[in-house]
Amino acid sequence: MAAARWLSASLALLKALAAAAQWAATAGRPSWILAADTVVCAPDGALLGQPADRAGAAAMLVRLAGRPHRVVSAAVLLQAQQGRQRRWIETSTVAVRALGPAELRRYLDSGAWRGKAGGYGVQDEPPIAQVQAGSRSNAMGLPLERLLPVLRELGFVDPLPSGAGAAGSGAPVSA
Repeated sequence: MAAARWLSASLALLKALAAAAQWAATAGRPSWILAADTVVCAPDGALLGQPADRAGAAAMLVRLAGRPHRVVSAAVLLQAQQGRQRRWIETSTVAVRALGPAELRRYLDSGAWRGKAGGYGVQDEPPIAQVQAGSRSNAMGLPLERLLPVLRELGFVDPLPSGAGAAGSGAPVSA
């Protein structure tokens, strides 16, 4: 699990730094960059990223089927020019249900596995995976429950109005 946390955090930071370098070369002004990365930690401890092809997706889904596993997402909010950053890591427990051969073939044919760690998404329809513990948005690749408070702290969105629910207005403010 420590390796999954390290890998997702390292990849998220590398994405943010690459975007910051590209932004600085073209725009030349300080800007905040949000980057994230997700790693699936299989029950046997193997770390799974995005499958390279259909066969890789099939192997991942068979490996995960019927056994809870962990999804680790790391996010970085970076302003490289001023050396400011916020980082966080979240973990969710997810279960992929066992798929029969015909259902697995249909899922693979749909292409829904592309670009997704572990070869699935909890948001896929029809659903093949369910979050058992932790954040659904984390299992989708960006832990939003942690992002909004950071955006509020940095002044990007209005704080919750008095008496508002957890969602708040989330209204953007001028920076």
